[in-house]
Amino acid sequence: MYNIGVVYANKDAYDEALVWYRKALDIWERLVGAEHPETARAMNNIGTTYAHKGEYHEALAWYRKALAVYGQQLALGLAGSANHKPGDDIVRVLHGARAPPRPHPPGQVLLFPA
Repeated sequence: MYNIGVVYANKDAYDEALVWYRKALDIWERLVGAEHPETARAMNNIGTTYAHKGEYHEALAWYRKALAVYGQQLALGLAGSANHKPGDDIVRVLHGARAPPRPHPPGQVLLFPA
């Protein structure tokens, strides 16, 4: 479902992308819980999509949700990303960037301790 959202986002069909990102978020929450890095990634992508729509207040709300989860996981040493630092997108929006980069590629690997 996430990949379908990426396709719509890449076509600038943001409302349709949000439908699929929310479905992916729902699945992640049911599978791994609300405090998991994959759930946070889904929240971040929803925020990115709202930013691309110019709905910055909504984007910031989703980025803050994602950042809270990332922060908890990083404090426990459970998550990080090889390509993306938690909070990058919220910082861009807070500093006036019009829209963060496109949603993270589906092949992005989150790093977990061995």
